[in-house]
Amino acid sequence: MVRLPISLGILAVVLAVFLGALDQTVIVTVLPAVVVDLAIPFDQIDRAAWVVSGYLLGYAVALPLMGRLADRRGRRLALSLSLGLFALGSLGCALSPSLLALILSRLVQAAGGGALLPVAIAIVGERYAPDRRLLIIGVIGAVAEAGGVVGPLYGAAIVSVLSWRWIFVLNLPLSIVLLVLAVRDLPRRADPGGPIDFGGAVVLALSLGSFVVGCSHETLAIAGRDVRPILIVLAVGLLAVFFAVELRAQDPIVNLPLLREPAFAAAILGGFVLGGSLIVAMVDVPLYAATILNATPAGGGLLLMRLTALIPIGALLGGLLGQRLGLAVPTGLGFLLSAVGLSQLASLGATPLPAPLWWSLGLTGLGFGVLIAPLTMSSIVAAGDAYAASAASLFTVARLLGMTVGLSVLTAWGLRRFNDLAGVIPLPLPQIGESAAQFQTRIAVYNHALLGVGAEVYHEIFLGAAALSLVGLVAVPLLRAVRPGHPLSSTADSD
Repeated sequence: MVRLPISLGILAVVLAVFLGALDQTVIVTVLPAVVVDLAIPFDQIDRAAWVVSGYLLGYAVALPLMGRLADRRGRRLALSLSLGLFALGSLGCALSPSLLALILSRLVQAAGGGALLPVAIAIVGERYAPDRRLLIIGVIGAVAEAGGVVGPLYGAAIVSVLSWRWIFVLNLPLSIVLLVLAVRDLPRRADPGGPIDFGGAVVLALSLGSFVVGCSHETLAIAGRDVRPILIVLAVGLLAVFFAVELRAQDPIVNLPLLREPAFAAAILGGFVLGGSLIVAMVDVPLYAATILNATPAGGGLLLMRLTALIPIGALLGGLLGQRLGLAVPTGLGFLLSAVGLSQLASLGATPLPAPLWWSLGLTGLGFGVLIAPLTMSSIVAAGDAYAASAASLFTVARLLGMTVGLSVLTAWGLRRFNDLAGVIPLPLPQIGESAAQFQTRIAVYNHALLGVGAEVYHEIFLGAAALSLVGLVAVPLLRAVRPGHPLSSTADSD
């Protein structure tokens, strides 16, 4: 039996990760209440989606800087800033008088909440022996994923008895209690830790922010023109500027030589593939339930939970396997399990049997979870202690970018594919001399054909996600020699 004594302070850090993950998805089920309370006009309801997307944007923009801050200024200060920003953003959300104020507050909240995960992983790296880190990273990953699973249910429970604003009000005392417990257990850093490349952090944040917004499925129009393509081009240009800045920086926000390390490259590639495959399942399983199975929104959410509930279990399993067998085995297993599960989803058609449907969802979620600990650990092993939080942050950013790209491609391609297939089906227009019963029969035939088109589109989407998961197997050979506690990189200095 593996025993991992966890102090009260470490427990508080883990619970802080759970709280941050909880608020990533808590807003989903309360958006209707937000729309009513803030009196958002009907023609602007689509803008409410930015309440969710804004959290993702805040994650991506703040993570690199907060990760490096944790490495250079110490875990205690970084955790304090993270929880402080999370509480400040929560207060802003609770008091928001308008949709714009709520979106901006969610950005601030995400800047702190998103940083909690890499900071917690770095704290664990300092606290536990190398041969035990992977398991506790699996625990942290499981807790983070569990927060995302519980979030919508928690939000629904709160809004059923209180205003949606209480979701964010409750974050304030929770943040304070967790901060006090965690900080008491964390040592102060004796030395200042050297300079931080704020210039590079700003350029990278602008690049990531432009890319995330540019890839979003919510239209962003200025003077009647959709500026999302312009933002993507701007993001690429800013990324080139960022690399130029980093090559000259005394202490870069991203240690560029790490990109040549096989273990780090495996983590970034694996994180991107994981994010892309995961977002397909998260978005399309509820849509499949609503459009093909004619399920209610609640039914679609419960169906998705058969997948998401297995992710935390997989995260624990990935930590255990990685600790005993090295990082390559659980990485390969995770990508294979998710690919098999997604391919099974692709084969279900319009009338799936319950057992294969549940089995495929569970297998997919288990595979996604198994990947979390070994891929996170591979980034840390490559980076060394001096870049531990930075490496964990960049892995998370890679995963978020995979989700961003996956959602953008999914939205554009899926809609076009459906229109192409549905366009060849003759419309059931009324014909002279036909009875009402005949007309209704032709409508039923048309609707059945559309159902078949929808099933075909989902088949292709899930099959594409399965193929993407198999691409992740490219990371496995890069990890064959990597075992927890055996640093590979000489590019990082000791902290």
